Amino acid sequence: MDDKVARAERTLSLLTTTFLANTEAVKANISLVLDTVLSQNLFAYIDATGVSVETAKRYTSAVQKWQARINSLVTGKTSETRMAGVLLVKHTALQSPQLLSENVAKWTTSLLGVLGKAEVMPVLIATLQTLLAFID
Repeated sequence: MDDKVARAERTLSLLTTTFLANTEAVKANISLVLDTVLSQNLFAYIDATGVSVETAKRYTSAVQKWQARINSLVTGKTSETRMAGVLLVKHTALQSPQLLSENVAKWTTSLLGVLGKAEVMPVLIATLQTLLAFID
């Protein structure tokens, strides 16, 4: 189990610090990041038992950095970063009911903020779909 958690931690850290590091990286890598999130169950180890304390701490830290990064993307300056943030919030929530319950108020507020802006239609549609996913 320790190996699986450590792998998820390394993957989340790499995605957060490299592939989502800045606006240009987000634009270039969002497809890869989404594919990785969708194909690997990176959030399956929240509250996992049978994991060393050190591995659990590193994993928890990686998840917290992921959350901070996707929160900042949702409120980003460009439509591309907001779209990336909205999609990552949606798929994080779908994969982890626990992260959804912990972040639903913050995410909902951020998503409603996106709806309140003059925004391109694909971002508005993705935002509404994400909010509806919270309800399902």
